[in-house]
Amino acid sequence: MAEATTKNVLGNFADAGFDYAGVRSRFFTRDGKFYVSTDGADGHLATFTIRYTFGVYPLQQYLVELSNGRIQALPIAWDARPQADGGQRWFHLNAGERVTSTDELHWTRPSQNWNYMCADCHSTGVRKNYDAATRRFATRYAEVSVACEACHGAGSDHVAWARKEGDWRRLDGLRQCHRRAEAQRDGKSDDRERRMPHRCRLKCGLEW
Repeated sequence: MAEATTKNVLGNFADAGFDYAGVRSRFFTRDGKFYVSTDGADGHLATFTIRYTFGVYPLQQYLVELSNGRIQALPIAWDARPQADGGQRWFHLNAGERVTSTDELHWTRPSQNWNYMCADCHSTGVRKNYDAATRRFATRYAEVSVACEACHGAGSDHVAWARKEGDWRRLDGLRQCHRRAEAQRDGKSDDRERRMPHRCRLKCGLEW
């Protein structure tokens, strides 16, 4: 997941059209931002700002933030594969069906809501901040995408464990993930299995 910028958006937003269930959606840019014109909750065409990208390969989805803080996943996705493999095109995730605004699978419905359905796994340090009285979300996150702390907890605790500092033994269970990450090809093991994966050592600046 990432902010919708020219660096991160892979889809064709050069006034590209896509037809599905009697609705012609249009993807375009304006003043450096990305937009889609498609059917809203009432079934009528409306223009929505693309707020985030979701995924990279083999497909990329796009997220729209609505006025009540709900972030919804569009069902029209970009096939990021090479054109020779059938990619570089828009396609509908419910191809062969007819999902309209009255359907529970429509992109404006709860089943396609990022705050409730997707955020916990795809972002780090998520706080949904749902207000039942106003039925609004004010969702916040520490990092927009999945980072180290999503799985390992606070980085300071992880470093303390690696350096055997403070109450490091309470985090000793982390070693199990690292043992799997550096197992030898033939299934045998040696002391190196107790180390972090190389990419983690580089991030933490640790060699131990």
